[in-house]
Amino acid sequence: MGTTSSLDYSSQLTISPPYLSAPTIHRLPPELLTRILKLTGDSLNSAAARHDLLKACSLVSRAWRDVAQKEVFRQIAFAGSINLGRFLKLLRTTEGVGGWVLELDVSWPLWRRGAEESLVEIVHRCDNVRRLRMAAVDQLPLFEVAVGSALRFMSLEDCTILKPRGPYPAPTVEHLSLTASAILGLKSPNDPLPLGSMPSVRALSVTGKLKPTNWRPPLYPGVSESSVHPLEAIPTHLCPKLVSCFGERLEILSLDRHHIATFLATLDEDIPLRLFNLDVEADPPLADFEWGSLISEALSLLGSRPSPPPLLRLPAHITVLEILLSCLISIDPPPILNDLRVLSLSPPSSARDLSLYSSPTCMQLEEECKSRGIELVLEYGSNSSGSPFVVEGFWSFVRRVERGEFDLRGEKDGKREARETRGC
Repeated sequence: MGTTSSLDYSSQLTISPPYLSAPTIHRLPPELLTRILKLTGDSLNSAAARHDLLKACSLVSRAWRDVAQKEVFRQIAFAGSINLGRFLKLLRTTEGVGGWVLELDVSWPLWRRGAEESLVEIVHRCDNVRRLRMAAVDQLPLFEVAVGSALRFMSLEDCTILKPRGPYPAPTVEHLSLTASAILGLKSPNDPLPLGSMPSVRALSVTGKLKPTNWRPPLYPGVSESSVHPLEAIPTHLCPKLVSCFGERLEILSLDRHHIATFLATLDEDIPLRLFNLDVEADPPLADFEWGSLISEALSLLGSRPSPPPLLRLPAHITVLEILLSCLISIDPPPILNDLRVLSLSPPSSARDLSLYSSPTCMQLEEECKSRGIELVLEYGSNSSGSPFVVEGFWSFVRRVERGEFDLRGEKDGKREARETRGC
């Protein structure tokens, strides 16, 4: 009896699956482990949490440690000279850390001596950065930080951009977002913009109301305040000029209502544009805004562009819907659009939005768009952070393009025939 029991026990040991016999969790594929670590999400916001994760993974195996290192340093955000100094020290003493950083977020006035040089060194050491965000940087040497062959996305918020102080390689930035920023060193509106030396930009977002600049930069003690121009200070010249810097390679354009009106009114017909997406931001009230001419000019601008038809995004308001309907009916030839997006800042439960989207005007607009092969999309957004929703829409659209949901150079299925019919 005892022998039989021993044999049975041995058989059970023999046929036991390998994953039950010994711990093999350290043999997980790196792709699966990376996915697991990404699920930690916001838990890695603090430095202590990142340290604990790295320490725990190091106790499992070297493979876990290597994957954890890349995930911990994938997205770095810091503010202030102390954090920047510590991170720079880490980059200098630990080989390979800079290559793990894919997203870098810096919020810091560069007032302290040597701060600008430290920032430039950090960006150069993090040579694999794909997304770079700068906020409240008062002396931003743009072409010294816009380096790295992997850099594609750059966001500047409340920054003062210095003119190039020497020849630099052309940045590879494709998506540029400017919010309430200024350019230092312009003596007149006719001076060339330094941003024009970014040949890869195809998506541009410009937001922010007129913001007086009273700061006198310490590096340029002889420069008068009149040479520090917010991008909105001379909109008649700078806004179209900024867009014309990128010419026909610009495909996605997002402007707030202060920029879009001047842009459309002063745009030179000789400026080559090939826009595929136009975002218009506006906060209520809208009663004092000339939506009639703006929408008419926007539709004409986009409708005259070569295929594929562009996308137009406008804020949700009964006046906007009425003018849209009127323009679609009256413009001859009718504009050829791919999508027409109306975005509301209110939550979907808002009584105002429910009444707006169920109004006869909205229903008639839907029918008119349908008859012309235009996809009308009613969206809901959020503006709780106080930032213009056009920036959210801008990056949202960029993400859609990256995921292949909207082909800028192709055509959406089911609409080719409708457009060809209208063109006959």
